[in-house]
Amino acid sequence: HYPAEVMAAVLSSDMDNTDKVTGFLDEARAMGLTVLPPDVNESAYMFCATKPDTIRYGLGAVKGVGRGACEAIVEARRAGPFKDLLDLAQRCDGGRLNRRVLEALAQAGALDALGRNRASLMLQVPEVLRATDQLSKELAAGQASLFGGVDTAAPALRIDLPECDEWPIRRVLDAERDTLGHYLSGHPFDPYRE
Repeated sequence: HYPAEVMAAVLSSDMDNTDKVTGFLDEARAMGLTVLPPDVNESAYMFCATKPDTIRYGLGAVKGVGRGACEAIVEARRAGPFKDLLDLAQRCDGGRLNRRVLEALAQAGALDALGRNRASLMLQVPEVLRATDQLSKELAAGQASLFGGVDTAAPALRIDLPECDEWPIRRVLDAERDTLGHYLSGHPFDPYRE
C-alpha cells in the first residue's frame, strides 16, 4: 500500500552496500517509482519518500560523505535553501565539509542546484574552501576584513565563482558511478540503445 515508503526504508537499511542499493533501485523503478537524485536542498541522510510514487536519494548513500556532514547540511538548510556553493560552505560547520566531501557531493549530482554544472562546481570547491577558511581564521583572530566593521557576526562573503563548460556525458556518468556505486542520471549505452 505504501511502495515508496517501503522502498525508501529498504534502501536506507542497506545504504552502505552499493550492490544491494543498485538492486533495490532497479526494483523500485520496476515498480514504477521515480528515484530523484541526491540534492543538498532536498535530501536527508537516508532515502525518503517525497510523494506516493517518488523517492529522494539519501545523502548518506554518497561515498565519502559521512553522517556528520549530512546532519550539518540538513541543520544549516533549516534557515532556507542554499543559494550557491559558497552559501553552503559558510552555513555548515567548516570541520565537517571538507574538500573530499564537497567533491563527492558535486560528482554525485547533489550540488547541481547550486551551480551551472558539475565541472564548474568542481572548479569552485577549492576557491570556496579557501575563502571560508580565511574568513574563519579572521573571525577566530578577532579581526575584520579590510572593509568589515567590528561586528562579531560572520560578514557577508562575496567571491567570483569560476564557471566552465560541462564535462562530457561519459565523465559525468563515471563520476556518478564512483560516488554512488552506479549510474543514476543515465547510462553510457543510452546514445546507442536504439
